[in-house]
Amino acid sequence: MKRTVICFLCITFILGCLSGCKSKDSASSNVSGISSDEAVDSKPDYEAFVGSYQDKVSQRGVAIVTENEDMESCYIEVSWANSAFEAVKWQMNAVWKDEKLSYTDCRKGVVATDEFGESVYTSEYKDKSGYFTFDGKTGNLAWDGAYDEDCRDCVFVRIDNGID
Repeated sequence: MKRTVICFLCITFILGCLSGCKSKDSASSNVSGISSDEAVDSKPDYEAFVGSYQDKVSQRGVAIVTENEDMESCYIEVSWANSAFEAVKWQMNAVWKDEKLSYTDCRKGVVATDEFGESVYTSEYKDKSGYFTFDGKTGNLAWDGAYDEDCRDCVFVRIDNGID
């Protein structure tokens, strides 16, 4: 019975990460702190970034990129599984600036599942800045400008051709 519950929780977590669903308290679709005049060098096609990515080294991290309704920015959510019962989550809105997907509203928290199957979110920080670089040839997304040192230089490999 316990194995069945653990397997169910693992599958539920993985499907949740891959679905691109936002949590109840996910970041809003407006990019805070950057005016539209200074944010965009030349308007990119954000659909080029849209999709699912997996951490190249450990394959424990998943990044989901979706285009925001304003079509001037994109929403990025990174989930890193620490165990079957715990994941670290980063959420941010990014704009194309200086050849990077830059953000100023990154939130980090831990999602833990208790013994009753309930998810509990604990915030670690919010409103941090950073950036991703996108390699148009390989389709890889590199988290070069992460606030957390252990996330810097993390490379995500595209695992789909975009989200419908």
